[in-house]
Amino acid sequence: MSNPSTRGKRGEHRPVIVIGGGIAGLAAAARLAGHGIPIKPLEAKPRLGGRIHTLSSVPIELGAEFIHGQNRALCDAISQARLSTKVVPNRHQLFSGGKLIKRNVFQAIGKVLAAMDPRQPDQSFQSFLQEQDLGQQDRLLALNYVEGFNAAYADRISSHALLRAELAAERMQGSWQGRIARGYGALVSFFESQLCRRGGGIFKQALVHQVTWKEKALRRSPSRIAEGEKLKLAARSS
Repeated sequence: MSNPSTRGKRGEHRPVIVIGGGIAGLAAAARLAGHGIPIKPLEAKPRLGGRIHTLSSVPIELGAEFIHGQNRALCDAISQARLSTKVVPNRHQLFSGGKLIKRNVFQAIGKVLAAMDPRQPDQSFQSFLQEQDLGQQDRLLALNYVEGFNAAYADRISSHALLRAELAAERMQGSWQGRIARGYGALVSFFESQLCRRGGGIFKQALVHQVTWKEKALRRSPSRIAEGEKLKLAARSS
């Protein structure tokens, strides 16, 4: 973390602006702050977490829900935050014809995705699905998986991209599913407390509406940021 690009002429670290207070932005900001780099994280919403939005009383997840596989960075963060996890049972039921029917949902979806051939021209998942000889239930399961679990538009997302994501998930034990016992919001709170403890102020409702990027220089960023302020940043690579 001693990259000279973060240092000025006197050897002092230049302030770093992190745009976005989702889990990735918070984790990056907390790590940089831990190395003594002045941080200015900016979040457009009045809350942190991005797609993570936990109602803490139960908890109820309104956004990200699962720990999908054994991603090392995520597992390390959960361990550092001293949070416990619960395994999600691999049991599924579908409501059909007025009753619940046992069905291995991910096995059915896996068969659909396995029909994708990366050697063929890419196309949207919706176009791929229309070409498959599937029953109505399997077709609906696959569509709901892409638009629900993956939060993607079936008529826009690349079928090849979905296949690459599935292969990547398999490499990190993607069949393992879990949840954070106190909800994903507990991990957001952990990063927020780390950042505050290390002297990094968090600016909420600070909307960045334009970033101007140029090579080989750095234009001075705003020295003061007020909550709720709309910003225009000039960022240049060194």
